[in-house]
Amino acid sequence: MSEKPAVVEEEDDLLDALAHMRERGVRRLPVVRPDGALTGMLTLDNLLEALGEEIDGLVGVMRAQRTKELRLRS
Repeated sequence: MSEKPAVVEEEDDLLDALAHMRERGVRRLPVVRPDGALTGMLTLDNLLEALGEEIDGLVGVMRAQRTKELRLRS
């Protein structure tokens, strides 16, 4: 077992977790509280799903803005 295993804290955001995975070369990170207690497991699949939802939200904003601009021009 490694002396300092790769973990992510509950408060860390998605991009921080993704960066940590990339730096450590892992696809899974235990999620811990500040006291070090295990609360769950974060996987690369979890991150991809969450980031996909965020991208979908951004696409929705772009579509709404485009629709608004088209209405204003006509």
